[in-house]
Amino acid sequence: MDQLELNLEMVEQGVARYRSKVQSARDRNKESEAPYGQRLMRSQLPELIREVDKRIEYHRKNPHAVPFWMPLIWRLKPEVIAMLAFKATLDNISIKRTLLAASINIASRIEDEVRYIHLRDNHPDIFRYAEKDVEKYAHKSYQRKVEAFKRHDMGEAKKGNIDRWRTWTRKEKVGIGTWLLEVIRTTTHMIQFKMVGERQKTTMHVTVTDELFQWIAEYNQHHEVLAPMWLPTLNAPQEWTSIWKGGYGDVDGLPPTTLVKSFDMEHLRSIDFNDMKPVADAVNHIQDTKWTVNDRVLDVARWAWENDREIGEMCRRSDYELPPPIPEDADTDTRRENSRKCGIIHNLNLTLRSQRLHILKTLWMGDKFAGKHFHFPHQIDFRGRIYPIPYFLSPQGTDLAKSLLLFSESETIWKPETEARWLAIHGANCFGNDKITLDERVAWIHSRKKEIHEVYSDPKTNDWWTEADDPWQFLAFCFEWGDLLAHGGRGFKTRLPCAMDASNNGIQLLSLLGRDEIGGAATNVTSTDVPADLYSFVSDRVNELLLADAKDGDHVATAWLKFGVDRKTTKRPVMVKPYGGTRFSCKDYISEWYGEKCLHNNLDPFGRESSVALGYLSGLVWKAMNECLQRPNRVMKWLQDTVRVLGHEQKPVIWTTPMGFKVRQRYLNTNIKRIMTALGEKVMHIRYREETDTLDKNRQANGISPNFVHSLDASVAQQTALYAKEQGIGSLAMVHDSFATHSTNSEKLGVLLRKSTAEIFSPDLLLKFQDEIKSQTEKELPDLPPYGSLDPLEVLGSEYFFA
Repeated sequence: MDQLELNLEMVEQGVARYRSKVQSARDRNKESEAPYGQRLMRSQLPELIREVDKRIEYHRKNPHAVPFWMPLIWRLKPEVIAMLAFKATLDNISIKRTLLAASINIASRIEDEVRYIHLRDNHPDIFRYAEKDVEKYAHKSYQRKVEAFKRHDMGEAKKGNIDRWRTWTRKEKVGIGTWLLEVIRTTTHMIQFKMVGERQKTTMHVTVTDELFQWIAEYNQHHEVLAPMWLPTLNAPQEWTSIWKGGYGDVDGLPPTTLVKSFDMEHLRSIDFNDMKPVADAVNHIQDTKWTVNDRVLDVARWAWENDREIGEMCRRSDYELPPPIPEDADTDTRRENSRKCGIIHNLNLTLRSQRLHILKTLWMGDKFAGKHFHFPHQIDFRGRIYPIPYFLSPQGTDLAKSLLLFSESETIWKPETEARWLAIHGANCFGNDKITLDERVAWIHSRKKEIHEVYSDPKTNDWWTEADDPWQFLAFCFEWGDLLAHGGRGFKTRLPCAMDASNNGIQLLSLLGRDEIGGAATNVTSTDVPADLYSFVSDRVNELLLADAKDGDHVATAWLKFGVDRKTTKRPVMVKPYGGTRFSCKDYISEWYGEKCLHNNLDPFGRESSVALGYLSGLVWKAMNECLQRPNRVMKWLQDTVRVLGHEQKPVIWTTPMGFKVRQRYLNTNIKRIMTALGEKVMHIRYREETDTLDKNRQANGISPNFVHSLDASVAQQTALYAKEQGIGSLAMVHDSFATHSTNSEKLGVLLRKSTAEIFSPDLLLKFQDEIKSQTEKELPDLPPYGSLDPLEVLGSEYFFA
């Protein structure tokens, strides 16, 4: 396989994926979910809704002109009528259907909706049970949902609890359906009526117009080549020499890529490439790293998948089983509890399906590139963050994806005591022993020599490695460490990327911005003898609050103390706080943690009260975070208040990063129409937008804190990459808050990282940001937040800043 063959395969894979999506929609009679169907829904539905509304309103005002069937649909909103009719038409747009069949199909959809609403409004108690049954089939076909609903409706009618539904007559259905088809024909010009047949056997059919048929063909032909499955390259990526040229380069068949991934073409054209040349140089150096596949980890991963082993993110291949059926005479509480447990398992199984697909694609890419040497072309987002363009198998991928990658270029270890030190630290970090000192991490690895050797010799039998926090990367470490020992230490050629991770990078950077000595100490910005842990700091405060409530007799607090609240509880809420985390997201993350812990330990301490208990705990976590992060909160609020000034003037916010990259944040208001019917037949993935030219002031304010911080962590990564290039460090794996290289260069990379951070944050970046905003408005801006006493140069002496 050469690069030309690979380029062709990227295009072919993208075309095959697109065509498969189209064919799947057609096979399921769901062409409204195909790409061209979604486009037609977005473009044609608004006008169709207006036309249906206008015609219905005309009949309301002119009772003498009301068709005999129209009272049947009075209660439905025009947008629901239009959506159901248009979706039913689009779902079979490629199929020639008789006018009679098409009309009845549309009217039947509408009748189901009317019938459901009738039950909801007239028999609410029965409706609630029917609704729960329908929700179980939310991921199923429309017909399955209808059948679930009708079971209740007909069953209750048979018992005599409700009147039997009067099914619409064929004549009524034909009247409704033909009327709506005519409205669709005259409004969208997408369909036509044709007589098909000979002599006495002619029948009226509904067919797509020649113009639309040609448009669909051209749309598919154009779009199927626009989304190739981007793969690594066998040749070194082209250097970025402008916004428009670099990466995959100008390759026949592949769509062009830009250095900055953005749809804001006006902003892209306004960027002076010379101003951001250091950014491009950093991206070029990172994408110049050559990689190869870790064959031994790939072999174990294949074995684990084929044998249905759950290891880390390697999820099970089969769904979790639902609880056993309950007796028919079970009481209401038992039924509700069984329904709740079934719902939890059902949602978990849905999540597993996407995880399985991700694993399969990662393994497929590992197989494809096994034995080869390759590169990952990179680009940046609108804030400057660097990302590899290929997905699934990537240096920024999952634990499994990272474990499958080795540097192609090796570095020789001549002094194991110092040059293999970071290899040992990396191994301890992967296992989860990253809250102890660096020396203790190295000692822990040496103390586990026997277990590591057993894993190295036979990982399929000796599964101790599966207990690690990042089991697949730890397995890769065991292979590398085992090779090092087998080689005798000196002269060993290492290729494993050894990562150093930040201690909540968002809070680190906000603390540096606000000179916050408390936040800096809690996130290892300043030097400490042992690593600080902000997540534990917050969880300790949560436990203090729980203990106080428990002493006051709160049984929920007592139950939480018994269940156990630790750093894993608070990790994700604290992690996303600087990036726009809210009380709602805090509760969601805690719910995920709670669900996973209950599943793995077969626990269910709160039962049906779990929602109330989770709301209570998330409130305490939110309170503890705000107590521990007062000055970072003030910095975030100042950024938001400053940007609101521009928002009121309908101006985007523009700032320049320390590396010279100009960022423009411009979130426009969009009037999103999302039509939901009672049966759940909504416009799925087909929400249509009515674009406006006005800025979304709330989104502008809410987005500035995460985007400003992201632009700064991107600057640190870019400057570090440039220093690494100067120092001859040629192999880098850069994630936004985790940098990796060979263990022989890890110590040096850590020094360069801290040097970059100190240089970038020594100037007052909030003042610089304020000055840039002042040039964009004449309005008065908020005063800068009060600063603490932290000196950014202190980061130079903090070995746990990234560790």
